[in-house]
Amino acid sequence: MYNIVVISMIVCYTIKVK
Repeated sequence: MYNIVVISMIVCYTIKVK
C-alpha cells in the first residue's frame, strides 16, 4: 500500500515539472 503513495508522489512531481 505504501508503494501507491510513493507512485502518486512521483506522478504529481512529474506533472508539476512538466
